Amino acid sequence: MWTKIFKAFIEGHYCIASAAMGTFWQTYFLLYPTTIKPTSTTMALSGLIFFMTLGIYNLHSIVGIRFLKKIPKNFSPRFAFIENYPAFFYSNLILSSLGSIFCLFFIPYYKFYTLVPALILGIMYTFPILGNWRLRDLSFLKVFLVGFVWAWITVYFPLVNQIEDYYKFCIPFIERFLFIFAITLPFDIRDIAIDQLEKVNTITHSLGKHYTIFISCFLLAIWSISASLYYDNIILLLGGIIIAFLVFRLLYIPIKENYFSIILDGSILVLAIIIVLLAYYSIIYK
Repeated sequence: MWTKIFKAFIEGHYCIASAAMGTFWQTYFLLYPTTIKPTSTTMALSGLIFFMTLGIYNLHSIVGIRFLKKIPKNFSPRFAFIENYPAFFYSNLILSSLGSIFCLFFIPYYKFYTLVPALILGIMYTFPILGNWRLRDLSFLKVFLVGFVWAWITVYFPLVNQIEDYYKFCIPFIERFLFIFAITLPFDIRDIAIDQLEKVNTITHSLGKHYTIFISCFLLAIWSISASLYYDNIILLLGGIIIAFLVFRLLYIPIKENYFSIILDGSILVLAIIIVLLAYYSIIYK
């Protein structure tokens, strides 16, 4: 039973949705290290980030599988799961919609305007806008788009009206974009066969697996050093080193989908949990 629950947690995108919410709290406690009681608005914002991410990823699974009909069902365990349990993904989509609506009641109306660009990009990433082309299908755009939307949703959207100093906002936004961009690059390795069938050119397709991994590790090194210095937090440096090592291992191990969806996606969540727990602990026992 626990195996099925864990598989549903991963395949149903609850892990990545939790990671998105976790990175928001990570930024929140790094910027406001003395805050122990977040407001109801902040709690609602974190809930909305979770449900929106859950909805977009499940919608992408539902719609995306329709673009891959020419691919055999046994091509990928991930695709087979979507094909075999469509009701599960529709249920997640309904749950995410209801959860998002509930959270919106506790969020000031002026926040809605900052949410619109990310929603538009998320929808255009999933649905075709140029004939049969989605934003995801445009060469080289995927990793940049994912990094930008994550930075927007987890930094700009929740914090734009709380940070008066533009510099103090700009650095966390760039930091989040760099981190997500770096950790998303290896996913092009996982998707290279699909992208080739769909005739989508990516960094991995152009430079190869080795260079993609080296670029990802290099960016993670830059991120971990700069973020740890800016926030004065050694955990970010150690976390960046560990994640870079997990990416580097791809040079020597077979490419399996679970490594990406469990290990790499999970590392985002685990790092956020550690930082939040340590911040909360330091506030209580300071």
